[in-house]
Amino acid sequence: MFKLLRTCSSQVPFDIFVIPKSAQLNVHDLDRASALAALDFDYNGLKNELESLSILAAKIAGTELSEINLLDSYAQWTVASSLGGSYQKPLEATVCNHTVEEARDFETRLDLDPRFKNKEFVTQQGFIYYFGIPLTLGQTIPVGSLCVVGKSINSLSKDQKDQLHLIAQQIEQYLGLKQHTVHLEAQLKQQQQLTRRLAHDIRSPLSGIAQLKTEQDFKTMEREDLEIYLSAAVASAAAILTLTDDILSKDAARLHTNASAYVTLTELGTKLYELYTPQATPKNIELQIDYDATSVKVPRKNLLPLAGNLIANAIKFTPSGGKVSVTLKILRDQDPTCIEIQVEDNGIGIAPENLKTITSGTARAQAGTAGETGYGLGLRFVKELSERQGGTFTITSKEGLGTKVFLRLPID
Repeated sequence: MFKLLRTCSSQVPFDIFVIPKSAQLNVHDLDRASALAALDFDYNGLKNELESLSILAAKIAGTELSEINLLDSYAQWTVASSLGGSYQKPLEATVCNHTVEEARDFETRLDLDPRFKNKEFVTQQGFIYYFGIPLTLGQTIPVGSLCVVGKSINSLSKDQKDQLHLIAQQIEQYLGLKQHTVHLEAQLKQQQQLTRRLAHDIRSPLSGIAQLKTEQDFKTMEREDLEIYLSAAVASAAAILTLTDDILSKDAARLHTNASAYVTLTELGTKLYELYTPQATPKNIELQIDYDATSVKVPRKNLLPLAGNLIANAIKFTPSGGKVSVTLKILRDQDPTCIEIQVEDNGIGIAPENLKTITSGTARAQAGTAGETGYGLGLRFVKELSERQGGTFTITSKEGLGTKVFLRLPID
């Protein structure tokens, strides 16, 4: 069993624009989280490819900052910035969370907007203008945004906005190609596995046919014996055809239904630690991730968003100085074999009467331990997505003591 502990911190250029949400859960948030989970991106891996586009956007707009963001259930992931780096912010602390609700774009004068004019980013940091474009990736629900934020301008021309929309289209096309590449790489890997399996499985019957030819002298063989050997050869050939058809049909179906890469528990645990340590650090929460150091690989499909939503929810409702523990296991004694993800915290807990409303999506907003807004959205998202994959979702909680979630997903 290996462990990862939080030891580092994360800095962002400035705190972007707190926009309070309504108390009722927004159904579009769940749709967006599901769409983003289907893309299965490595957020940190997009920086090098997209940073130049964010720099170009800032130059076109004449602003001090431009960002390319993806939004999940709990956080905004800045995958590229004109200032460099990649980072994350709580979802409720972002103006882009407002942008993705718009059909085309969102523009505001921050210093004149009553929602923002008294905020620190205006009064102390001097940002007065925001323009953002939702990124849809060919889907009806936007999953992110391209935004520019300025200190010295108060508007953009039509030409500037049109050029920014062109950049947004380029970003959407790139992300679409990125996802298609992942899909093709997974298919290629499975084709290679299929070739190796075919070679292995047909070796024995082919060897039997070869031995029939080399070990027997058919010219001197009695007719009865010859018929026996020929029948054996025909049976071996038929077995090869049956075996090949079976393998091809099963693996062809698998190619269409499973276009995900595979990961070990070590790789999954390390990635979760890298992604969610920045959320734990500001609250001085110890994030511990335990996993079996096995070489067994499991399909990574939706593992990051499922586990990530559970971790983010635990961090949100755990007080400063608390602890969030994550355990990753492969349960070989289950039929089918499962991966189990356990997330436990010593946070504020959930009242028994609220557990059903949280998992059903009818819960109203609840403040996190640092003033964050919580909706039960992440838990509902995890429950629905895991059940669609044939998994199980179990949650136990006691007020004042904390919450423990068990998630099991079949991997066979």
